[in-house]
Amino acid sequence: TAKVERGTIVSSVSVSGQMLNANVVNVTTSASGVVKQVFITERDSVVKGGKIAEIELDSAGQQKNASAWSSYLSSKNTLDAAKTTSYSLQSDMLTKWKTYYELATNSTYQKSDRTPDETNRTAAEFHIAKDDWLAAESKYKNQEQVVIQGQAALNNAWLTFQQSSPVVYAPISGIAHNL
Repeated sequence: TAKVERGTIVSSVSVSGQMLNANVVNVTTSASGVVKQVFITERDSVVKGGKIAEIELDSAGQQKNASAWSSYLSSKNTLDAAKTTSYSLQSDMLTKWKTYYELATNSTYQKSDRTPDETNRTAAEFHIAKDDWLAAESKYKNQEQVVIQGQAALNNAWLTFQQSSPVVYAPISGIAHNL
């Protein structure tokens, strides 16, 4: 034991080995042509989405870029149509739910204590309304998956378009090296 006194604590840590930077990203493009302008130099700070270079596309590059833009627009139209269909199917589902609910809660199919009248619920009218609602719900849920797939296709088409673009953008923020 020792008497407590004020002082400075010195602590050091020693480490050996290699340092690995996990945020190193190679910038690539599928555009073909001649580099027209480079907007950054070695050790410049770059911001994600900032311009790095511009390429004067050759005819193959122009064709690839135009095709990628066409695919993007097609994917966008497909997604918009899928969303429109989803809205219609949702409306149909809710309408059929309302029909089923009103039928299930009327005095023929529900007792005065608000419990189901199982005897009457065997009628075809009741099962048809229930099945119509369940089928409409299933169609709506399936269409929601079509919308999700359409969004993924749109994202993919956009990335393909960006890769063929005459402008090369920074994929992440950081410091430019090895230009």
